[in-house]
Amino acid sequence: MSKPNMVYVTRYALTDGIRRCAVRSTYTSGRLCVVWPGASSYGIDVDKEDAHDTLDAAQARAKEMARKKLKSLAKQAAKLEKIAALGVKVHDAEAS
Repeated sequence: MSKPNMVYVTRYALTDGIRRCAVRSTYTSGRLCVVWPGASSYGIDVDKEDAHDTLDAAQARAKEMARKKLKSLAKQAAKLEKIAALGVKVHDAEAS
């Protein structure tokens, strides 16, 4: 039996870390089905941007994901600070 093709998966990098998984199958769309502990007996599907041949590529993707998440959280924090300072808007349902 040949050695399974392995990839580094970053789909859940910000919550579960990077996982090294065996590839079960490749679809024509470029998506992969990989063995994932706790998933169904077949595995999970991952997009090609979340499957990497090298650990360095996976770590670079995880850093990019973290930067995007921090930017999103900063934007959300700014909205919440505005609500805390000014209060919540009240909309009249009958004014439509």
